[in-house]
Amino acid sequence: MLGVFNSPIGQMISPHISPKLVAKMVEEYMGFDQYGFVKDNALLFESAEQEKIKMQIQQSLQAQQAGPSVAENMVDGQIEQMEQQAGTSSMLQEMDEMDEDEDNVV
Repeated sequence: MLGVFNSPIGQMISPHISPKLVAKMVEEYMGFDQYGFVKDNALLFESAEQEKIKMQIQQSLQAQQAGPSVAENMVDGQIEQMEQQAGTSSMLQEMDEMDEDEDNVV
């Protein structure tokens, strides 16, 4: 078979040879049919699947880059906690002052 395809005759007949049927012949001859890796247009479908996964990864990376980083989120969270604590302590201070004012009135 290789002798025919590697010869000048192979070049002449190659436009008339079906790659699908050659793949099927090799699959049957070699006993590969039990593995099921010879399929119609497998390369096209697998390439499309790879392209889809590549696009999903790129979109995910773009979303990560557009959003705040983990460090920024941590700093923002710490600032919010400090502001809440400061707000709570100033409220307690005001309440203490009000209590003192009431004590002075009585």
